[in-house]
Amino acid sequence: TESIKISSLVLSEVGYGLPKRNLKLSVIKNLLKTKKVLAGRSNEELLSLPSTKVESKVMITKILDGLMTSTYLAKPDLWPIVICKGFRWILENGLDRHSPALIACYGVLLCAIGDIIGGNKMSQFAMKLVERPEYVDVKSRVMFVHHTFVAHWICPISVSMRPLMDAYHLGMKTGDVEHAFLNVIVYFICALLVGRNLSLLEEEMRLYIGDMTRYQQDLCYLNGIIGWQFTLNMIGKSKDPTILVGEAMDYDKLMKQLEETGNYQVMDLTIFTQLTLTYFFGEYGKALECVASLRNFEKTHVSHVAVWRKLMFEALTLFAVARQRKHRRNLRRRGSKITKRMRHWISLGNLNCVHAVHLLEAEEAALKGRQETALRKYEEAITASGRAGVITDKAIASERMGEFLFSMQNFEDASFHLKEAVMQYTRWGATAKAKHLQENYSNLFQKYPTPSAGGLFSQDEDIL
Repeated sequence: TESIKISSLVLSEVGYGLPKRNLKLSVIKNLLKTKKVLAGRSNEELLSLPSTKVESKVMITKILDGLMTSTYLAKPDLWPIVICKGFRWILENGLDRHSPALIACYGVLLCAIGDIIGGNKMSQFAMKLVERPEYVDVKSRVMFVHHTFVAHWICPISVSMRPLMDAYHLGMKTGDVEHAFLNVIVYFICALLVGRNLSLLEEEMRLYIGDMTRYQQDLCYLNGIIGWQFTLNMIGKSKDPTILVGEAMDYDKLMKQLEETGNYQVMDLTIFTQLTLTYFFGEYGKALECVASLRNFEKTHVSHVAVWRKLMFEALTLFAVARQRKHRRNLRRRGSKITKRMRHWISLGNLNCVHAVHLLEAEEAALKGRQETALRKYEEAITASGRAGVITDKAIASERMGEFLFSMQNFEDASFHLKEAVMQYTRWGATAKAKHLQENYSNLFQKYPTPSAGGLFSQDEDIL
């Protein structure tokens, strides 16, 4: 916080000081002012911006660049203002080695306010800049920004996985160790989202997190151990699969440490990961507690690849708890709002939300008692996630369809879809979850050992 104050004083001397109050109004003013300055400039004009080697100008860009990181972590309300001021400074004073990251982050900001096309344009502009030899030392950082905060809005998450590892190797080669490992962290997140085999992924995590320790990359290490412990839980290498406690970390101890240091970004990531675990293992009450603690997630993870994922699990939790309660209208409405929001993202070109929206629509239809619609939407979710290659969500959709059929007393088809879920979880490597499902429905699986998908309206009272 002290560094932010000092930097703001220096920026004030060149007319770029940061506001101390009315931040929301200042964000709007800065966005409009930046849009006005940028109006009518083509990609070619932006790429032909002159370079500057004037030390005083480069120093200001460096300060703005540093502020971009510090405000993102400590003062997220100031972050959009810093980005806008940094981008305008570049347009007025020219390019230097600190410029590409500021430009990429302006793209992130545009994505965060819903301008996906404009955000991608700015991020691609930064990506083209770092192809120049003079910017190679910041290329790993810009690739991190692009694939963490922008690419997922318009491309399948799986597309980013190879570039993220390329960025890791480049960062290690150029000496940008911090962003090298940050790229690895996002690779882990993407790998978990698409369903890379957990046993293989756990080996990678163990290796790279060990390297983070050796290179003293504490922030990367803290981010890394969360996903590592989640993986250990899912493959059955923890005493209680519903709690982030084991070889990699202890939930309560880590949360206390993060609270003492004010690291809300990692704290929110930890709670989000805990949310997914409690949902996977049917602890919906605990999952709802996690949801209540994640109100600022989109501030600590602006435009992050995990944002839509957090919203998906939040809505799934709301719908799950609504199934268990009499007074459920408010929970259902909250889930519906999330579905509507994600549906809007699809209209803007987001491919990663398609199967998730089908699943949430199925859950809402099931709550309303619209059986035919729910079954159709569950099928669409299973098909769409399969086509996208997202094993995790194909498993979730199969499980939920099976449970819904079970609630309809259609036990034969329930068995078919629940066994399909077990198969997908096993394929993913989530042996603890597969075992959990098998134990919960052991009687059903014994009665229907080789289920078929026929007879959608069969009845059998003996299983209840």
